[in-house]
Amino acid sequence: MDKLKSIYAGVAKYLKSVQTELKRVSWPSKQELKSSTVIVLLTLVAVTVYLWACDSVLAKVFELIRK
Repeated sequence: MDKLKSIYAGVAKYLKSVQTELKRVSWPSKQELKSSTVIVLLTLVAVTVYLWACDSVLAKVFELIRK
């Protein structure tokens, strides 16, 4: 029974510390969040196009080598 109480006390202490830490977090404003999301999406599109182009070029090169 003491072990069970100890577990519950530990969980309660952990959750209390999480709550305290979340109060210290500097959350972004709505505008900052939108801007960051747009930057991430544009970067994702750019990397996708770059990898597609590299894949296409390498596929053609290997196709020419194979023939």
